[in-house]
Amino acid sequence: MLVRDALAETMRAFPGTTPLSLIDVCQIDGVTPGYDIGDPRHPESTHDQGGNIDIAYFQTDGSNDGEIICGDGSKHEDGYCSSAAKRKHIVDLEREAFFMARLFRSPRTRVVGVDKIIAPFLSRTAARLNALPASDRRRITDRELASFSDRMAYGDGWPYHHHHIHLSMNWWPRRAAGIDNAADAADASPLAIRRSPAAASEQRMAWPPLRARP
Repeated sequence: MLVRDALAETMRAFPGTTPLSLIDVCQIDGVTPGYDIGDPRHPESTHDQGGNIDIAYFQTDGSNDGEIICGDGSKHEDGYCSSAAKRKHIVDLEREAFFMARLFRSPRTRVVGVDKIIAPFLSRTAARLNALPASDRRRITDRELASFSDRMAYGDGWPYHHHHIHLSMNWWPRRAAGIDNAADAADASPLAIRRSPAAASEQRMAWPPLRARP
């Protein structure tokens, strides 16, 4: 719901916003993607139960797909955009900064990881959104702006976020999960993501879902 709410707010603030691709959340059994085929795409447990979500950047052409956004010829193995991306990147900065600000509203949001070249642009864009009149739907709050300083992660320890942003969430407190003691925690069976066969055929990796073509 956190991501859906942030996307809904973004669509209201920026009419004409096209669907945004969601990339890796977790497997249907709640485990980090790739462990079902013996080829994990992330460190063990990082995406368990959807505690971390990889989300495409909003892009200037409206495609909003999971792709390298540097515009400078950078490849996956490079890990980061080059300095040329300062002039050539394809990130829709206003939509991206607003979307991240709405993610920062939640106390469950631990950090949002982005590319180190793109991060300063997002910070400056967030400051401009914060300076808008209160009547402007695109305006973000002072608290949301502050999160671009203390909850936006980037740098040499955050490679491969030239392709997507990384939403990392705090786990629910034990009491919120209905676990009051260590014994209960040990006995608790792991949660899993469930979906009905009927819903599976309609599921899309974008939100909001694209309308079916006539």
